[in-house]
Amino acid sequence: KYVAKRQLRTRHGSVKVYLAVQRGFGREIELRIIDGGVEERSEEYLRFCREVKLLAQLDHPSLVKVLDFGRAGTRIWYTTEFRNALSMQALLERVGSPLTTDEVLEVAHSIGSALDHIHTKGHLHRDINATSIFYDVDNKRPYIAEFALLKDCSKYKITRQGDASALTRILTPELVMATPYTAKTDLFMFGALLYQLATNVNPLLQAAEGMGSDIEELFDFKGPDKINPSIPKYLNNAIMKLLAPQPEKRFASAQEFLQALDEGGVDYQTEASSIEAERAAVLAQFDSSADVALPEEQEELNWDNLGAPESDAAPTATMKQVTAPPEPEETKEEKAEEVAAPPQSQANIPTRQ
Repeated sequence: KYVAKRQLRTRHGSVKVYLAVQRGFGREIELRIIDGGVEERSEEYLRFCREVKLLAQLDHPSLVKVLDFGRAGTRIWYTTEFRNALSMQALLERVGSPLTTDEVLEVAHSIGSALDHIHTKGHLHRDINATSIFYDVDNKRPYIAEFALLKDCSKYKITRQGDASALTRILTPELVMATPYTAKTDLFMFGALLYQLATNVNPLLQAAEGMGSDIEELFDFKGPDKINPSIPKYLNNAIMKLLAPQPEKRFASAQEFLQALDEGGVDYQTEASSIEAERAAVLAQFDSSADVALPEEQEELNWDNLGAPESDAAPTATMKQVTAPPEPEETKEEKAEEVAAPPQSQANIPTRQ
């Protein structure tokens, strides 16, 4: 049914994403295989089926389309459309500077609208960050490329040992306070993403390194305009409201956030800069399927013997004579649904039992 060409990346430790060709149609798709030993009729498998069916019903230009799903042995899989794209994390690392205000607003509107669509349909994303949001080079549009299927946020707990960078992928006030993950938690993660795009600084890394403070101090971020003065005040205020430690102080919905941006008005003008010119040159050359050495004969996926590639590191997007930084790999702690915080001598971190 599908012929694998190469592995694109790894997600959440056990999710491998392949560029494949769908037989019959001859079209390129992305094939995601979840190699987690999921048994048929198990609670985990039934939840996967429910979620992937719901995702397949979503229809938004800033959401990757889910096409098909199934099960082979203890592996479950689903397919999505393929887009020539790179993650926002990779884009930041390639360019080495924050996005322009225009670009941040484009992400804010595109992803905010997609989140509103997801929430309106009764779904939560649970994994909004710079590695799950991609930029479609051909269509010049940011979009949500990854979903956190089978990621049960209620089972995470914080411990006193480990890597702060791993914690940033799930760190929210709700996690620290052991309260339920809601649509407003998605909005908090969305605010952290916009902050990072506007400043090239991940605010959650700061929070992770400060574990042990009370919640107000832990998530007391300075405004992004203090790092990047070119950010207009209304955008700065909107991002900070998304990042409010108390959920009730955040926007009520993604739609309300978008309305606040529209009401802020366009009170700035940007001109072409050397940074924008450099980014345009980078994106003009990017082709996620270029410069890849494929075997002379493509092999059909063998569901029974499909294993990790020679290198289990997340593969990189390719450009002419440029090697993109690898996407961050998930830690063993996260794979075991236990994410660790850095040691603190005076830490008093609540844990979910």
